[in-house]
Amino acid sequence: MRNVNQKNSTAKANKIQDMAALWIEQIEKLLPANLDESAKTKGALIRKRGIKSSSDLLKVLLIYAVSTMSMRMLSLCASVLGIANISDTAWRKRFTGAELWLAYILDFLLPKPLPQKDMPIMKRTVHLIDGSNIAESGQNGKLYRIHMSYNLNLSSMDDIKVTDNHTAESFKHCHIQKNDIYIADSGYGKVKLYDYIISRGADAVLRFTPHHVILLDSNGHRIDMTKKLDKNQQIIDFKCYAQYEKKQVPVRIVASQLPEDKKADVIKRKKRKASKNQTQKPMAETLVYAEWVIIMTSLDEAYSAKEILTIYKSRWQIELLFKRIKQHFSVTKIRPSSLKYGKALILLWLIIWALVEKQAYQAERYMIEKEMDMSRFYPWALTSFFFVRVKMIIESLWATLLDLEDDISIIAAKLQNHKQDRLNQYFYFHFCCFWEKTGNQSEKQVA
Repeated sequence: MRNVNQKNSTAKANKIQDMAALWIEQIEKLLPANLDESAKTKGALIRKRGIKSSSDLLKVLLIYAVSTMSMRMLSLCASVLGIANISDTAWRKRFTGAELWLAYILDFLLPKPLPQKDMPIMKRTVHLIDGSNIAESGQNGKLYRIHMSYNLNLSSMDDIKVTDNHTAESFKHCHIQKNDIYIADSGYGKVKLYDYIISRGADAVLRFTPHHVILLDSNGHRIDMTKKLDKNQQIIDFKCYAQYEKKQVPVRIVASQLPEDKKADVIKRKKRKASKNQTQKPMAETLVYAEWVIIMTSLDEAYSAKEILTIYKSRWQIELLFKRIKQHFSVTKIRPSSLKYGKALILLWLIIWALVEKQAYQAERYMIEKEMDMSRFYPWALTSFFFVRVKMIIESLWATLLDLEDDISIIAAKLQNHKQDRLNQYFYFHFCCFWEKTGNQSEKQVA
């Protein structure tokens, strides 16, 4: 028996070494080198109290992020891993206290812009800006908003901030880089936000609704956009001024008619929305604007109207990114808790996605260097593959180390019911029934 126990202990020790090596090779090497120091300065691991290192803390938090387990189950996983034998309440405090540290790790993983002198001539970086909401379950659940910048050149997130729903859509959440191009939908189509971009030496391509923007001609007279949008022309392109407080900001307006089938769909949605809002019908101007994609931009004549419309159409990629993240993590609604909890959970999801993007990017570079056939290559499929791989690595950190003989005492202690009498009665009843059946059968076989 002693030899068997020694073999089991040796096998588990070997598994622990293998999993530690896998963690270091696939995940830890991509993380900041000062992980322990940053955990202390950001308040995630000021007092260890059973947790030996920041790497161990991050392991447990990532396991929680990719699973649907409770904090109680998480404390069991941490015990099986040999990381810490602390309660679920203690883990919840660790979780909510790690928000600033997780934001630091995410910022480290995001690609950094190149210095201007290192940028290739005549090549500009394009950022897609958008936001997405994640709600708590329950009628009065809070809303969390993810503000994201997606680098179109790198096909990767490059700037992220998580806030509550009271924080409006704005470019102030992004680090605006000089000479870069920023693209956003009508939620950002305000002159104030447009002026913020160009005042920092960057260019903007923003869709907008003429109801929310006052356009003036060179004489200071207001422009009637319903007259400017000539249905006999597919594309409209002109320069004017947009009024913002007491300022008149020069803008270029580019508008393109939607295809006929899309026009009908948009108008139908506008009428349905008006009906829900108990309005008899939408305004005539609203139906006119609904048939067009209307953009204000600071790009000059070096970019044709068709090029501007084409670059705006790339916006769908950030919408697809939000959709993919929510699908892969099976995000519908998160459980109600504090704001810090919600932010920490979302930051963990984004950290995992940033790790996935790094690995997918490395694989794509390898394929290009080896001059492999890329004609049927689909980047999203590669990203999905690496997500499943990273998720399985994180989950396997504890699942493969579970040993029934060694860990049954830990499991029983962590999963015991607080109502001892009811638990013992339930266990006693089922155990006796099982023993009576199996015992009688074995006695008959012996007889």
